[in-house]
Amino acid sequence: MHWLLHDSLGQVWRGGSSFDQCTLQGQDLFDYYLINCGFAAIGMSRTGVLVRLRPATVSDAALASVLFRLADAGHRSIAVELYDNEKWVCAIVGSEGVAAASRLADVIACRLTTASQTVLRRPLHFAAMPPDCPLLQAIRVWERIGCRTIPDLDPLLHKALRGRYAWVERETRLSPLVLTEIGPGFPDSMKAFLEASLGRRIDGQPDPMYARYCREAYGMAADTGRPLLEEVDALLMLPGYGRVRRTYRRLILPFQPSLGRLRLLCASIEDEAVDLRSMAA
Repeated sequence: MHWLLHDSLGQVWRGGSSFDQCTLQGQDLFDYYLINCGFAAIGMSRTGVLVRLRPATVSDAALASVLFRLADAGHRSIAVELYDNEKWVCAIVGSEGVAAASRLADVIACRLTTASQTVLRRPLHFAAMPPDCPLLQAIRVWERIGCRTIPDLDPLLHKALRGRYAWVERETRLSPLVLTEIGPGFPDSMKAFLEASLGRRIDGQPDPMYARYCREAYGMAADTGRPLLEEVDALLMLPGYGRVRRTYRRLILPFQPSLGRLRLLCASIEDEAVDLRSMAA
């Protein structure tokens, strides 16, 4: 089995001088990192995957990196070993990567922000938006041309919205919603997350908590056929960064260019003034 040890910053551990004089070696040293230093490990073979970590001490960045690797594990037997009460406890979390990542998040929920606190949302009324807001401009275009036509949106997406957009598609009413395209305007901390999510079902993204929120939000716009405008205050698990807070205003617009097919345009504007956590406190 090939092992990758992720340090407390989420990077693959290559060794370091601070432990050059350590008397521990081999498995004992490996376990020391996992138990005391916030590290997490994932081992992969052709047929199986094993994750090892200590829920009480694992860093957000190490956990995020392991969840992202686990999401790409594919169809293999997946197990976890968790250090609890001074011993390693083994659990089987599934045979498919994305589902196993979600189950692992549930298993160590004591270490994560609860699902009800991970993503906070508040609906916005169109009338409350400033006249020059790009999201309001997008809504007006949608109302003018109708939901069955997708106009040339490039000027709006790349100039007014500065490339902060994504497309989600569904081939038929029974097909899953899949992230198919992302714009270039997202911050660096988000790029790895979005790129890892391309081609995936929106409820199969590497961050299980955020994936559940996306399933609800995009599903609502898909089911109602109406625009969805919200403020969002989200805590995301990002590889190399750990838990990152994003506050933004977000619009989802549904388009039906052909029978049965559905495209959802997601556009967003970062806004530090959005603070739903202090309101919920």
